[in-house]
Amino acid sequence: MTTSTMKLPASYAVIDAEEMTYLDGGASSAYQSFLDVGKVFNYIARIFSGASSIINNVNVIYQSFVSLNSLLTSFGK
Repeated sequence: MTTSTMKLPASYAVIDAEEMTYLDGGASSAYQSFLDVGKVFNYIARIFSGASSIINNVNVIYQSFVSLNSLLTSFGK
């Protein structure tokens, strides 16, 4: 049977079992928060992407009417 010894760093703080209950899952909740922030940024990007598309479409329609109006007035002269 082999025995091993755990070596701790020169300076460390011992955490008792009761305090560990407050620390348990801290990394997973931090990661979940990170994912939630990512979702928020994704939703914001979708909103701006959609708004950009709508603005572009309105501009194309406007430019089409301006061109059509210019074309029709040139025929009337």
